Amino acid sequence: MLCFIGLADSAFAAFEKDCCGPRATGLAGAGVALSGDAWCASRNPALLSDGLPLIGLAWQRLFDLPELTRLHLASEFALRRWAAALEVHQFGGELYRETTIGVSLAKSFSSLVSVGCQASANQVAIRHYGDAAAYGISLGICCRPIPELSAAACWRNFPRARFGGWNARMPESLHLGIALRLPRGTFAFDVVEEPRFPTEYRLGAEAPVLPALSLRIGTRAEPVRPSAGFTVRVSRWRFHYAGDLHPDLGPSHELGLEVDWR
Repeated sequence: MLCFIGLADSAFAAFEKDCCGPRATGLAGAGVALSGDAWCASRNPALLSDGLPLIGLAWQRLFDLPELTRLHLASEFALRRWAAALEVHQFGGELYRETTIGVSLAKSFSSLVSVGCQASANQVAIRHYGDAAAYGISLGICCRPIPELSAAACWRNFPRARFGGWNARMPESLHLGIALRLPRGTFAFDVVEEPRFPTEYRLGAEAPVLPALSLRIGTRAEPVRPSAGFTVRVSRWRFHYAGDLHPDLGPSHELGLEVDWR
């Protein structure tokens, strides 16, 4: 119980670190500049500018602990001249639970630049300790100087809102990244800065090995944490798996189901 209270008082890092979808999980969490999947708004709302009509459901269990289970439902759609997304994200169990509902909007101002904004309502509930809510804003930008290269930044929870009644705030972080698309694969590299945490570096690569199969590998530093994953495409459906290995806490697994509903 003290561990959960300590998590609440230390800035709720779990809201921020690993809710980026199974594709990015297979790339060690990299992907702030990588669009094309249903969960991209959780990495950077500016990535929605592609306007892909996607729905995705992801399930993740961190370190093989049932108490650290995550569900993430996301949908992208066009809204007049804007691209939009709606997300519902829940993490934890009966003792400790986080719930987030997010709405994102994005717009391209040219073929080179797109911007996006996400507003989120976040609630934490801890048994015998109560619950509290906070609202967050995240801003993103993505630049494409050439079709093969994207550079992006996302400033998450920049007001660092306080959870009502608790001495805790939403975690503020800055994500910078690039994505390079080559004929035989894609590379993604992110740098994550969060107050009171070491700078985190994330590097991943993905490549199609068959018309219906893509493979991914990646690693992140601080701590060193390798990852891998794959996607199988069947008509409009995509089935994802991703896993990574923490040097001290052990393996995590994530499954995802995605559909193009055009």
